[in-house]
Amino acid sequence: MIIRERNDAFVMIAQHDHGRLSGDFASRWKPEAWAGDERREDVVFAAYEHDRCWLDLDDIPIWNDGDRAPYHFIDYPIRPKLICYGKGIDEIKARRPYAGLLTSLHFSALLTPEQHPAVREYLEARFRLEEQWKRELGLTDETALETLDFHLRVLQFCDHLSLYVCLNEPGSPKDEEMPWYRDGIPGSERFPFSGGRTIVPRWQDAGTIAIAEFPFDGVFRVGLRGKTVTKAAIQAYGLAKAYDSAPFEQWQFAITPG
Repeated sequence: MIIRERNDAFVMIAQHDHGRLSGDFASRWKPEAWAGDERREDVVFAAYEHDRCWLDLDDIPIWNDGDRAPYHFIDYPIRPKLICYGKGIDEIKARRPYAGLLTSLHFSALLTPEQHPAVREYLEARFRLEEQWKRELGLTDETALETLDFHLRVLQFCDHLSLYVCLNEPGSPKDEEMPWYRDGIPGSERFPFSGGRTIVPRWQDAGTIAIAEFPFDGVFRVGLRGKTVTKAAIQAYGLAKAYDSAPFEQWQFAITPG
C-alpha cells in the first residue's frame, strides 16, 4: 500500500493501481526520446505490471501498532516482501522475459545489502539470475546493455512520477511536498533531452501536474484509483474491514509541460 495520512483518515492506494499509473506514463513517452523501439511494448508492460507482486499483500492491509498506521510499502516486513518480489517477477517474466528482467533490475536497485541479512541473500541470488537472463536474451554487447539501461531508467522515472502523484496531496506547494521529490525525479538528469537537468514535477493546481523537460508526446489526462479510509472506521471495525467497506475513488489529473 501507498499511504497518505490526513487528520481524520488514511488515503490508501494499492501498489498495482500505482503501477497502472506508471504504465500510463510509459505509454506516452515521446518517440523521438526513445531507444530500442523493438522493446517498447516490453517496457510499457513492465511499467504497468511491475508492482503486481503486491496484489496479495494489498488485498488485506495490516496495521502497524508501533506507528499507529497501516503498513505501507516502505516499512512492510522484509521477508514476505522479498518472497512476493520474486513471485511477481516470475509472473512477469513468464509473459514477457525482457519485462521480467527489467522488473528484477528495478527492485534490485531499490534494495541495499545492509538493510537485512535476507536482503543480502536475495540480492546475491538475484544478481546471478539477472546475469543469466541477460545471456539468454542475447544482451551481451555494449549497445544492448546501454539500451537495457535506458529502458530501466524509463521504468524508474515512471515509477517515481507515479509515486509523486500518490504521495502528495493534490495541489501541494513545493515546500509541502513529500521530501523525496522536491528537487525532482532522481536520475532524470541522465536523459539526453533533459540537458543534464533534473526533471522537476510541480502541482499547478489540484488537477494539474506540470513537468519541466517534458518527456511525453503531448498533454494528457490520467486516472488514479484509491480509497479514503477514516480513522473512526478503523477504530470501530478494524483496518481490514474498514478498508474493504470504503468505496473506491477515481482521481483525475492533467499532465502538461511547464
